[in-house]
Amino acid sequence: YVHLLRLREEAASESKAAAKRSSEKYDNDDVAGDDRQKRASERRRFRAFQLKYLAVFWLMMAGDWFQGPYMYALYAAYGYSHKDIALLFVAGFGGSALLGTPVSAGADRYGRRRFGLLYAVLYALSCVAKHFSSFSVLLAGRVLGGVATSLLFTVFECWVVCEHAQRGFPAPWLSETLAIATSGNAVVAIVSGVLAQVAADASQPLRPFA
Repeated sequence: YVHLLRLREEAASESKAAAKRSSEKYDNDDVAGDDRQKRASERRRFRAFQLKYLAVFWLMMAGDWFQGPYMYALYAAYGYSHKDIALLFVAGFGGSALLGTPVSAGADRYGRRRFGLLYAVLYALSCVAKHFSSFSVLLAGRVLGGVATSLLFTVFECWVVCEHAQRGFPAPWLSETLAIATSGNAVVAIVSGVLAQVAADASQPLRPFA
């Protein structure tokens, strides 16, 4: 698992370096004095926009990484068999496959910001469901979590792509944002895993869902 994260981080670093070269090439193009000042001002606006997106995206990803490794331990602690736990996991993947796609597509019609908030609501409800030992409640929580995961990996990226274009930022800067988001996500995964382990060791498997 750690090896896969390391490979992912290396690939993200290469992508980030390529995006940085493209961005620097755009920034270093010969421009007149007034245009250079405008570009510097635009760059500052872009940095503020970029930071706002990255902070939210990494926070959302941290929530997913934080609890993921402990679902099986939680279900086992409730006394469920391997077969029952497998059914719960299938419900989550099935919910993502069957409901996640149409729900995610609705973001283009009803608004990506709204569906970003919908992700937070669905994921919170899926975490609340894990506080109950009832199989039907856990099953419903897994389905909600599956739909929320589909939103997590589609809505936020769609939002930043659309918002980037609407604000008139140069296209090369978008690849920089996406590369930083991917590279940072690997770090978030590692840090979240360590914190979740500390929380679980200090109490019980339910702690990462609290």
